[in-house]
Amino acid sequence: MRIPRPATAVWLLALPLLALGCGSGTVSPTAGYDAKIDGTITLDGTPMDMGMVIFEKDGKSASSTISEGGKLLDDGGVPSGKVKVKVQTNMYAHMAGRGRNKPGGPGAKGGGGPGGPPGDYRPVPKKYTEFDTSKLDYDLKPGMNTLKIELSSK
Repeated sequence: MRIPRPATAVWLLALPLLALGCGSGTVSPTAGYDAKIDGTITLDGTPMDMGMVIFEKDGKSASSTISEGGKLLDDGGVPSGKVKVKVQTNMYAHMAGRGRNKPGGPGAKGGGGPGGPPGDYRPVPKKYTEFDTSKLDYDLKPGMNTLKIELSSK
């Protein structure tokens, strides 16, 4: 009788567990949130090109990615009801000056080119980076919510 190798034995034990995980449902960090987001975000009338809009309700949060042209992307849902909002762009500070509209490739000093980030990095004023000071409050309904978030540096 041949004794299976350890690696073979591990696979034989793992296959039934893998089969259990092949259901049609998906689990995401925002599972159960019933509001969806689309719309735009601008700073001083100019669309933002990168960042995150974070929605908070009852100590739980979910986000929407800011894409090129200020488009808000639905990242899997946010809580419905009265939410507080903050905007984060600091995670993109390392991309400053490297937008696609800059000459040169991504490796060029100050250049972006087609492989660069979708647009220019612009920091948001500090007041928008915290729930308590942003004054961005929304009442979101279950289903799709179209937001027009207008930030001001003044």
